[in-house]
Amino acid sequence: MKYAMNKLYPLLLALLLAFTASAQTEFATFQTPLTSPSHILTAVNDSGEVGLLAFEGGILYSSVLNAQGQPAAFTPALSYNESGGALGMVAQPDRFIYFEKAVGKGEAIRPYRIDKTTGSITGFEPLTPALDDKAELVQVYTFENRLYTLYFSKKTSRMQVFVIGSETEFSVKSFHVPVLKLHDRLLKGERPVNPVFIDPTQEHTLASGSHQKKIYQQGDNIYLVFDGFGAQRMNIRNLTTEVLHLNLATEEANFRALPMVKIRPIGINSFIHQRILYRFLVTPGYDLQLAAYDVETLVPRKSYAFGSDEPLTIKASPVAANKQKQHKADTAVVETTETVLKKLSIGTTTVLAEEAGPNTIRLTLGSYALTSGNASMLPTGSTLLPYLGPAALPAMIALTAVKVSAANSAESENSFHVYLQKDDFEQAAPVARQSYLEQLRAHNNRLATQKVPVSASFAYNYQGQMHYGYLNRKTRTIHITSFSK
Repeated sequence: MKYAMNKLYPLLLALLLAFTASAQTEFATFQTPLTSPSHILTAVNDSGEVGLLAFEGGILYSSVLNAQGQPAAFTPALSYNESGGALGMVAQPDRFIYFEKAVGKGEAIRPYRIDKTTGSITGFEPLTPALDDKAELVQVYTFENRLYTLYFSKKTSRMQVFVIGSETEFSVKSFHVPVLKLHDRLLKGERPVNPVFIDPTQEHTLASGSHQKKIYQQGDNIYLVFDGFGAQRMNIRNLTTEVLHLNLATEEANFRALPMVKIRPIGINSFIHQRILYRFLVTPGYDLQLAAYDVETLVPRKSYAFGSDEPLTIKASPVAANKQKQHKADTAVVETTETVLKKLSIGTTTVLAEEAGPNTIRLTLGSYALTSGNASMLPTGSTLLPYLGPAALPAMIALTAVKVSAANSAESENSFHVYLQKDDFEQAAPVARQSYLEQLRAHNNRLATQKVPVSASFAYNYQGQMHYGYLNRKTRTIHITSFSK
């Protein structure tokens, strides 16, 4: 087995290098009047048309790309009041709808209709949800072309979900969740304080996966996941992973927790993919635990445990850093768990999960640490707020707090891959296809090598392809590249 894996590593690396050139395509390049926008929002409809909103100097610029990437001109469509806050944008067949926090109107949200042909914007009356007394905003995100705002009232122990489907259509779902210290889990802790939304239409980076509090949505089911909680505060003994499940169809809530971890771990992190929760845990003695659970019941489906002095046989790739470095020893020997984990360096323990083939799941196990550098290289996604949290309102002052350059000279990301069969979670053969994270790293490294002045990165998914865009500040052009799944 060791001999076969050692022979397989160099072959896989060669295949990945050969694949890189064909895995990405220049999708669109066009001129703009922009010089240094603070951020760009995107939304894509079923026809592949993309709405873009850029925020610069108190002006909101709008544009629409057709399915072939040809744009309407960027139009200075609206004065933007930064004392409000951009909440997101959704796509409809005949229009796009942009939402912002209405200034001076409590939790009211003002929708704007964006004309698909001209890019012009029309404002509508604010929508105001009927909320419980002292309800606090937990998070805002877009999912399946609806805007979701989550609130929690410590006074009533209720969560409320404000769902907006159009300029005038909305509903409020309410959930009684009498969970001890739920307010602390939701709204206290390290930055970003609030849970971040993990958009299933986006491919994810170690940066987005590193958060201890996350929100997932699949259909009418919302899952709030808390890693490293269960005790009076984070990162002490007797902590675990907890899941709060909100069913929007029935307005029922369930709160479940995995068994307590008795030893304070170096790191604990989880990720939900297709209703399976994958948890990665590292102990102070450099033992590794990896397990898969049914997210509805937290019943274990499969677990792996490796002592520090045992060979880490599930590792299926070299440990790679954010500059595409790799440790040469990885290709020659199967190393001990402690040796591998020490290569992950400092940072937050992180796990990601994605499809790698028809019956194969690829896990990325790694660490993420925020370092200094160009903060504009990683995409912000379809909306900034899920990554920054409502604490970023009104001015989104935390923009650089959660982004790091994929081409930073200081190592901030280190990871390796594990491949599992989708049905039984047994170890699977590696798949010779780069992940989106690897493609994005390589792409951003090329931009950094070419000294391209990148600003206002964004990303969106259409028909199985991730599209990554940025503004070249020097040439005032927006470039969008598509990456194959």
